Amino acid sequence: MGMRGVVGSMELGNKLESFLGNFNIEHICDRLENEESLERDYVKDLLGTFANETRVTLSLVEQFLNSRLRILEVGAGICLFSIFLKSENYDVVALEPALGGFSDFEKIKNAVLGYYSHIALDVLRISAQDLGIHENGEFDLIYSNNVIEHIPELSSTFSAMTNVLSENGLMVHACPNYLIPYEPHFGIPVFKLWPGLSRRVFSKRIASKVDLWDSLNFISYFNVKVLASDNHLRVKFVQGVLSDSVVRLQKDESFRGRHMNRFLLSLFSLLKGLRILHLLQYLPPFLSTPMIVLLFREGHEPLLFIER
Repeated sequence: MGMRGVVGSMELGNKLESFLGNFNIEHICDRLENEESLERDYVKDLLGTFANETRVTLSLVEQFLNSRLRILEVGAGICLFSIFLKSENYDVVALEPALGGFSDFEKIKNAVLGYYSHIALDVLRISAQDLGIHENGEFDLIYSNNVIEHIPELSSTFSAMTNVLSENGLMVHACPNYLIPYEPHFGIPVFKLWPGLSRRVFSKRIASKVDLWDSLNFISYFNVKVLASDNHLRVKFVQGVLSDSVVRLQKDESFRGRHMNRFLLSLFSLLKGLRILHLLQYLPPFLSTPMIVLLFREGHEPLLFIER
């Protein structure tokens, strides 16, 4: 990416900070507490987490953003990042399945969309598996951040996303790599072939979020390779993602609070004591978690690459 692209990214990062600075979390908490009787601290914590994650999502896709592209965010959550992109005149569509219409999450998402009702964001309330070229058209950039590990039907979902990917389009997905025996949502060891063992050993920790545990498909580096091959896609894995996550643990207080546990703290302290933390950036992607995956059609170079 040239200097112009770097400057553009810096400007977009500053605009995101301004956008988040004007995101009135207290107003939304007031509304949900008064109108939906939702517990205020719970709502505030969730909104703060999603607001913080928009920065990570921007770092995931910023080098590929272009106002001429049609963009799809898969698993948009409360749609905050898509709203931001739309406010900056990007042609973005948010995909976030409706959760029955009565869940707390659905109420919070709708409150955020209502707060930004002046921004005409198109929201698809379907699963990615239900994407269709005739119904939804083509997209030049499809991305997700910590979403595909929760998709139950990965094969059909990747087929559906591939079907709506334009000829020179690009998919970018960030997710855990369960080839590495660690589950980041719960902060526990887990072996891909025997997840039931971790469920039994850590049953008390999992019990409070059993639906989250049951949603995990334990995707791995090699699963992605197979999915790419099945859909005639080329795949590239970004180098140094684990190293970037360690840096984030040190700098991002919110992220550290959600993920730093005794297991990670002990590992971090060991690597730091041995003065080998910097070597993490050289690990091959199949030994890294999380992973960032770039997918595009065989025989085609994404316009996003060509332009750079």
